[in-house]
Amino acid sequence: MKSVAMAYYNGAKYIDEQIRSILANMEDTDELIISVDDASDGSETILQNWAQNDPRIRIIKGPGKGVVKNLSLIHISEP
Repeated sequence: MKSVAMAYYNGAKYIDEQIRSILANMEDTDELIISVDDASDGSETILQNWAQNDPRIRIIKGPGKGVVKNLSLIHISEP
C-alpha cells in the first residue's frame, strides 16, 4: 500500500488532469489524500465528486491557514 499526499488550493482548471494522472499510477490498495485549504474556486465540489466515485481518495479540509501539507501526513493510513 502506498499513500500519496497532495496539498491543494484553487486549481479547478487542472485538478481533474492531476487526479487522473496520479490514479493511473496507483494500485487498488493505494490511497490519495488531498488536503484542501479553503479553496474559493468551486473545486471542492470537483474533489468531493472524485472522492465519492473512487474509494482510494480521501479529502481533508484544512483550517484555511496554509497548513494543509502537514494535514495530509497526519491522515496517512498505516500498512
